[in-house]
Amino acid sequence: MTGVTGDLITALEATRDAAGPDPVARMEALVRTHVLLHTDRRDEAFVANSELRSLRPADRAAVVAQRDKVLAIFRAVAAEGLAAGRFACAHPADTTIAILTMCTSVAGWFRGDGRETPATIADRYAALALRMLDRRDPAD
Repeated sequence: MTGVTGDLITALEATRDAAGPDPVARMEALVRTHVLLHTDRRDEAFVANSELRSLRPADRAAVVAQRDKVLAIFRAVAAEGLAAGRFACAHPADTTIAILTMCTSVAGWFRGDGRETPATIADRYAALALRMLDRRDPAD
């Protein structure tokens, strides 16, 4: 659980930073990375997201701390977008949790032999996340 979540954090930070300063590009990168990890490492991600209740308290605390870091990464980019006028959602805290839940759920239903590729799903989820955040263009 800590391995796959630690890898997720590393990947999120790298893609966020590589996306540049635009919060829209950063959020797209975060969502795509999250979805792609959950399709590529589906079994590990599914266990990491569904078996928290099975851990001893000390182990659970370590995984929860990692999850909190993932949430903080998404919330920081959402806050950047709100401050820059690129996002206009009324409830950013709830919205970021909804985005993470949406991305995490992919590990439960994705099958490699399905109709959609991981990249297609990642692109769709990035678009959904931006709609949820009420994306605004600079001219708006």
